[in-house]
Amino acid sequence: MSVLFCASNNGHFEVYSITAAGGTPRKLIGSNGQDAVASFSQDGQWIYFTSDRTGEFQIWRIPAQGGKALQLTRRGGRVARESKDGRSLYIATLPRDGRCTLWRMSPAGGEETQILASIWPFGWDLTEDGIYYENLPGPDGMRAMYFYSFATGKSTPMLDTPLRGGHGLAISPDGKTLLYDESSEIVADTMLLDHFR
Repeated sequence: MSVLFCASNNGHFEVYSITAAGGTPRKLIGSNGQDAVASFSQDGQWIYFTSDRTGEFQIWRIPAQGGKALQLTRRGGRVARESKDGRSLYIATLPRDGRCTLWRMSPAGGEETQILASIWPFGWDLTEDGIYYENLPGPDGMRAMYFYSFATGKSTPMLDTPLRGGHGLAISPDGKTLLYDESSEIVADTMLLDHFR
């Protein structure tokens, strides 16, 4: 079993893997662009990732053992996750016109179909029945959480109170536990420098 992660080398992001037992990380993807936010296909044979190697962030896939990368999206893409049955790939875009959207396509590429018109690109995960997701933050930085049902095609609120979300959301394999990170405090220091010239 392997774990995927991204690391920055002097501001340049690249994708690595490491065995669950530890060891030396192996660089899987390298380009002149930023390569990040990687995930495995359900069968472990492919890795999906985002890259701006063409000048704009798009979703790509590469064989898990290494090889040539193939661009999948044309509308842009920041986060990609394969459905539990391996038949669909869901893609969250970066903000355009103040919105991030979620799309569905074949894992091999092809036509992209919009599923959600507003979503936080890093705050969502898939189950067999639907999608748990956070919307974009409001002026106060708070985000609401919803469940989108594949059966009905509708979203329902999950919480009475919005969250000050962070950068992730995950559902356990049995679909019974939701894990999310929350930014509870933002701190910045303003410094005054005398005689800096």
